[in-house]
Amino acid sequence: MTLPKNLWVLGDGQLGAMLSHAGQPLGINVRPVDIMTPTDAQLPLLADDIITAEREQWPESQLSLQLSQHPHFINAAPYLAV
Repeated sequence: MTLPKNLWVLGDGQLGAMLSHAGQPLGINVRPVDIMTPTDAQLPLLADDIITAEREQWPESQLSLQLSQHPHFINAAPYLAV
């Protein structure tokens, strides 16, 4: 099994930090992203990167749109029982 080069996380809070710490010994490059700060920057996403979210809702921004439109965006929120 080949691991993705990057695991991008929408949000750079406590969960992003814990995922980053847990991924280090596994060789997973966890990249938390501050989606609250306005920016026009584009992230260097690769085709095999995985993207997930540490939060249920996020503001619409250039970064959040780029991440959420990636083909490997995984968001568990729609699948959670309410």
